[in-house]
Amino acid sequence: MFELLFRRYTIYLVEAKGLLEKTIDSILSSLDILQQLYKGDLKKLSPKKLIKLKNELREYEVNGKRLSLKRIRKILNDISKFLTWLSFQPGFKSRIQQDLISYLSLSNEEMALTYISKTRDFPILDYVVQLCEMIVINNIIDLRDRVIIAFLICYGLRNESLRSLILGSIDRITLELKQSPLDGVKTKFTKEIHTFCFRFHPVLVGYIQEWVDTLYQMGYSQSDPLFPLSELKVDENGGFLRRTDIGKGFMMSSTTLNQILKKRADQFNINYYSAHCYRHSSAYHALRCVKDAHQLKAVSQQFSHKTVALILTTYGNLSVHQQREAIESINYDSKNIFKF
Repeated sequence: MFELLFRRYTIYLVEAKGLLEKTIDSILSSLDILQQLYKGDLKKLSPKKLIKLKNELREYEVNGKRLSLKRIRKILNDISKFLTWLSFQPGFKSRIQQDLISYLSLSNEEMALTYISKTRDFPILDYVVQLCEMIVINNIIDLRDRVIIAFLICYGLRNESLRSLILGSIDRITLELKQSPLDGVKTKFTKEIHTFCFRFHPVLVGYIQEWVDTLYQMGYSQSDPLFPLSELKVDENGGFLRRTDIGKGFMMSSTTLNQILKKRADQFNINYYSAHCYRHSSAYHALRCVKDAHQLKAVSQQFSHKTVALILTTYGNLSVHQQREAIESINYDSKNIFKF
């Protein structure tokens, strides 16, 4: 019974909701856990059975480890949406009520814990500039790796977008970036996004300009990747040489991109930051520079956020040391000119 219902639900998610394959796979993994834990007839759901399912999920283990509360919340949410859909299907309409599904909710305390996130560290601008300057350019791979680091902070792109950019995505003169799904660029929710270069440091901007010019000089077309994969060269005896050249293939995973960043950090024995950490750094430094609401809205659009509030809550929170610095900088002897 489960398999047939899951197939019908998958069709609904694709055709009615238009969800992407990756999202649907995540939902189906949650429903697979439902199938493992719930052995009864879905037409005979009861509060007692759903509470039992929820408690078993708290004890559920993957590779010997219990699920985190955030993961449990996500699984219960996926199951709840499935049961809501099921309540409208023939044979289930009178069997499943919405108040019944509510028994899958976590406690208020557990819900509060799921919203506590670890403080994300990110590279400051000086770190980025120094890392780029430490890379000695011996070949095109060194040049590519350096510009990737500069590009990440100057544009604040998501991993998938950066890896799928084509040379034609960037204006050779203004460095304006057009993230267009029509060009194969993978953006969140398949939106077309216009992104402009944050000119945090002239050296970083210079690296980007130099890279674009270099690709055109090498004969790359506008449909070729902006950040091509490296490729192995073969010597006369058929043995592989070091990766010192680039091809025309796209980076296929975030792992490849993060491996480049880790390799460069390890090379100089400094802290490693993932590509997404650079997005946080880009937003942080941009928010520090805005002077008015107009600029704040522009930065929000740069990161493809629907509202200004989203960028402030996502990237605007102060780290502990920033909070400390702000509090310690308050002059308690002066008149408060800020009126509430």
